[in-house]
Order: sequence, then C-alpha cells, then structure tokens
Amino acid sequence: MRNLLVLIGILVMLNFVVGLNVSEELNTNVILHEYNIPIEMTLTAAGADPGNYNVYTFSEIEITPMNVFEHDGGTLEKTFYLKRNSRLDVDGLYVFKYTLNHREVEQVDNKITLKLISIADVLDVSTNIITIEDSEAMIKIKNLENINLNDVEISFSSVIFDYSDTFSLSPNEEKVISVPISIDKLRKTKAGTYVIDVVISTPTGDVSTTGKLYLNEQREIRSEEDSAGILVRTTTVNKVNIGNSVEDVSVVINKNILSRLFTSFNIEPTGVLRDGSKVAFTWNDRIYPDETLKVIVKTNWLLPFLIIIAIALSYVGITRLLQKRVEIKKSVSVIKTKGGDFALKIHLNLKARHDVDNVTLTDRIPAIVKLYNKFGTVRPSKIDAHKRQIQWVIGDLDAGEERVFDYIVYSKVGVLGKFSLPKAKAIFEKEGGIHETTSNSVFFLSSQTSN
Repeated sequence: MRNLLVLIGILVMLNFVVGLNVSEELNTNVILHEYNIPIEMTLTAAGADPGNYNVYTFSEIEITPMNVFEHDGGTLEKTFYLKRNSRLDVDGLYVFKYTLNHREVEQVDNKITLKLISIADVLDVSTNIITIEDSEAMIKIKNLENINLNDVEISFSSVIFDYSDTFSLSPNEEKVISVPISIDKLRKTKAGTYVIDVVISTPTGDVSTTGKLYLNEQREIRSEEDSAGILVRTTTVNKVNIGNSVEDVSVVINKNILSRLFTSFNIEPTGVLRDGSKVAFTWNDRIYPDETLKVIVKTNWLLPFLIIIAIALSYVGITRLLQKRVEIKKSVSVIKTKGGDFALKIHLNLKARHDVDNVTLTDRIPAIVKLYNKFGTVRPSKIDAHKRQIQWVIGDLDAGEERVFDYIVYSKVGVLGKFSLPKAKAIFEKEGGIHETTSNSVFFLSSQTSN
C-alpha cells in the first residue's frame, strides 16, 4: 500500500512538470533609456489546469497587470507589459527571472533577456559621398535595433548644412533624406571625413550623438591672366583654388634687366632668378579651397620717359648756361637807415664765360625809389635821371673774369607787398656781333612803412 501511494505521488508530480510548458513572445527586447516604452510580452502556458494565476518578478522590471486572474483550463495565453523601474539605470544586457504562479498549486520560473540602451546607440547617421558640384546631401538614418521609433525629432549640424525634421522608423529600417547644402561653405571646406552633430529631442531632454559626413576630394586650380596699359603696363595673374583640397601653386613673371628697374609688385616675390638679360620672378604659396593667389605686376614705362625728359632738359639748360657768354646775377637786401627810411642794396655780379669785348652793364631804377648817391667800389659811368638808368662801361673781359657792382635805392614812403626790380642788361661784342643778355628777376616782399 505504501509503495502504491509513492507511485501515485510520482505520477502526479510528473504530470505537473510536463503539463505546464511556459513560453513568452516579446514584441522587442529593447528598452530605450530616454523613453521607457512598455515591452509587450505574450505569455503562453500549454496544459494549464483551471485555477487562479498571477505573474510576478523580484527583478528591476515591472510586470503588469499584477492582479490575480482566473483560468478555466487548457492553454493559457495572456498579454503582459514590461517596464524598467528606477533601479535599472545603467545601459547594458540584463537577464530577468519572472514567475508564473498557479496559486496554491505550483510556480514556474522563466528567464528573459532585455537590452537597456540610449536612443543615441540605436541610430546610425551618415551621408553619401559628397562632391563639390553637389547642392544636396543624402543623409542615411538607420535604426539598428528591433524597435519602433515614432515621431522622433532630430537635428543635424555639420560644416556644410544644418537641418531638422521629425521621423518614424520601423525596426531595422534605413531612411534616406535630402538636405540642402550651403554652396559657399562647401567651396571653402577641404575634402575628408567630418562629424555630423546629431541632437535627438526626447521626453527626458536632448540626447547628442554623432554621424559621419564624407566629402570627396577634387583638385582643380583655375588660372587667370590679364594685361592692360601701354605706358603703365599692368599684368594680373590669379590662381584660384576651385577644388576642395589644399594646393601648392606658383606664378612666374619674366622681365628683362631694363624693364625690371621700373617694375613693382603688390606682393614681394618669393624668388628671383637671373639668366643673362632675363629675370624671372616667382611667387609660391599654399592656398585653401576657394582662396586665390593674386599677383599684380606693374611696369611703369612713363618713369623712364620722365627721366629721359628731365635729363634732356637738364642737358639743354646746362648747355645753354655753358654757352652763355656773359652771366649776370642780381640780388637785393634790406638795409637800415638812421631816419628809418625804406632802403635796398642792389648787388650785381657779372661774369664772363668767354672772352668778350666792349661790355656795358645797364640797370633801371624803379619809379617809387630814389638812387642814393653813394656807390660801392665802382661808380656808374653814367646816370640818366630822365630814363632812370645807371650804366657801367666795363670794356673787355677775359673768360672767367668777374665784376661786382653795388648801389642803394631808398624811399621816404613805406613800401607794402611785393616790390619787383627790373632785370639788369649787359651789351657786349663777340666775334664781330653785338649781343645782349639779362639778369635773373628779383623781387622783395615787405611790410615796412615809413615813420
């Protein structure tokens, strides 16, 4: 009898073990840290006996509904919802144990594996390979997990674009969007891989992550050269980097040994190479995308013409001076008188540059002054009061011989302003002809008045 009871007990226990086959199906095993959207779990227990049941766990998740429910027997199928509690705050993979409790009969334990991650780790963001001719970038947004993302607001910021939009992504879905590019920024950006700053708006605040932007390398330098002008010849050379890589460029301008003397540059050349009568000026520079090396070279042919004209005028002047047989220099100075009258001392210097004969020097007295009857070393040969002239008869002079004459004029009436004196005149004979020459002009500025 005892053995029979033990056998019946074993059969009953085996019936319980084989009868409750518990399994679960999850719509996802991913819990988003920022959203904590409930996971839907459908629990199935085949061969469940009639009775009262409930499901519970002592892990860091909550299973709802938690209340006891009644089952009429047969396969048990019921939907539950899983959410993390406040103790579960570190991202990672977790294994949780839950219990299907057939109240006062038996308990069956099962385990589930859940992943707690940030939405920043769910999205993968990148672009297509962008060329310098593109006006739009194609941004690829991929959902890396088995979870639905609904109405997610995302902002993208990079070196060539800024864009914001709201998206919905199915599990493991990849979506491609077209974003306008700033053409000006694209032209100034070097080729390479750049970071896209991605900001996701969530119920718990903004979450930041990054993506990758791929900018294809394109190397191209545009050369421009222009020349204009005749007397002032201007040559302008531009090297423009219209690609998106850093380029080393050079400009070479050739001149000869004459033109280089009258040539100027907007920037100093980095090298000068002389080869016989030729001179090569070189500019080397490293320019970034959308930058320009601009070289302006000016050759001023007007300058040598002006120099030649100045030399010619100087030559003519010197030649005329050398050819001038007699030279007269006239000067004036103020002298003080005891009575305070206005008085000037006239100084005449006569120099013979060649042998001359019968030299006569004549000077005129201005109408507003009188001649003072006292002279320097040589008294005038003739004084003509009517014509207001004084005259020295000098005679013959040898080349290089000089004569100096002085006289004084005065006025009882003060003189204001500019007082101009007539030119002195010399008459002489040379090679059988009569010649005449005059002195320089002389004037005097005065503010004197008589007492």
